[in-house]
Amino acid sequence: MKLRFCCINFWENAFDGDFYEYLLCRSLNCRFDWVDSVDDAHVVFTSVFGSQYSDPRKTILISAEHQSPQLFRCSYSLSFDIDDWLGQNCYCPYWYNRLEWPDFNKKSHPIKLSSHSHTSYEPQISIDDLLSGRILNFDLADKQFCALVAANPDPLRINLFNLLSMYKQVAGYGNLFNNPWPHPKHLLLNKFRFCLCPENCLSPGYITEKIFDAWSCSTIPIYYGPSNLHSFGINPNAIINYHDFDSALDFMNFIRHVDSSAITYKSIYEEPLLLSRPSLEKLIMFVNKSISSIVGTSV
Repeated sequence: MKLRFCCINFWENAFDGDFYEYLLCRSLNCRFDWVDSVDDAHVVFTSVFGSQYSDPRKTILISAEHQSPQLFRCSYSLSFDIDDWLGQNCYCPYWYNRLEWPDFNKKSHPIKLSSHSHTSYEPQISIDDLLSGRILNFDLADKQFCALVAANPDPLRINLFNLLSMYKQVAGYGNLFNNPWPHPKHLLLNKFRFCLCPENCLSPGYITEKIFDAWSCSTIPIYYGPSNLHSFGINPNAIINYHDFDSALDFMNFIRHVDSSAITYKSIYEEPLLLSRPSLEKLIMFVNKSISSIVGTSV
């Protein structure tokens, strides 16, 4: 059986050589084609960036945002929600998109940095590097203090930006600062000792690519996200998480200490970001089960 899939309400170039196409190909034992009409498709993949309707009985939702899956719109979902919702949902954090999975040769599509036309090509991140850690091979004095790349005026990141800037001015890039950076992040961030990279909100399991990009760009990530990162295989000792401090004063004092102590900086910098090798097997089984259930036959 050759299946027909349709993709709606996604960002540009979705399923065109990206992680989701890679996941789909690894999950299926049959061939498939893409069609333009939801009516002609056996299965519809939808996201949260549009309002085009599809029959929920044949729809799989993929959400890269923090909200719980909209199960009234679909039969199954891949999302940040750690609840499986009685088998309808599978946890799929967006940072999986940034990893260099086996035999995953991602097309070099531009990644939109903002609502404007500025784009950037971001390389995939080696899983082995994330597991093995880094060697501090530069002079801290040769780097600037800290940078934040952001598009949206989220209160969490603005508060942290202003807080850190009371100690030393944080360099701001992106639409939030009317200072776009239309190039790969590593060409910018590797000039800094730290990268401020808080999540947009605090929600269980909501861990995006931000700390991974910051770590891979030779900075120490200054983060604001879940306090139980170890539960997701992420090493809390490789970053500075605002969530781990009792007060803003304690946080600021620790930043001052790390910034002024080469020994402490090195001890954090050389920690691996991943505690264990991530696996796609659960996701692969879930995608296969979901599509098989929708079409009524094993795929």
